[in-house]
Amino acid sequence: MQPLRNLSARSFLFLFWVTLTFAAPEPSAPPAELLARAIDSFQTGEGRWASVRTTSEFSRKGDLKSTEVVRYDPSQPWDEREILLTLDGDPATEKQQRAFQRERE
Repeated sequence: MQPLRNLSARSFLFLFWVTLTFAAPEPSAPPAELLARAIDSFQTGEGRWASVRTTSEFSRKGDLKSTEVVRYDPSQPWDEREILLTLDGDPATEKQQRAFQRERE
């Protein structure tokens, strides 16, 4: 048998086709049903997605000026969706959280 590097393009494509044809599993349902299930699954969990964003601000010289960590939760009321968790590595105080909320408005 020839080494793989000496296979012609036609032989490679044939082997690729054979691999895909016989190794690919059969879908458990028709594609339309699979798509409908995927969309339903996506919409069911849509309101439960949350994320944490870390933002670092640097001076012109490249020195770190500040870092803030904010949690975004779309399932919360509008004014509670973004919450300041930490500022410069320390837990955010009530005063810092209020200032953060004012900046957002």
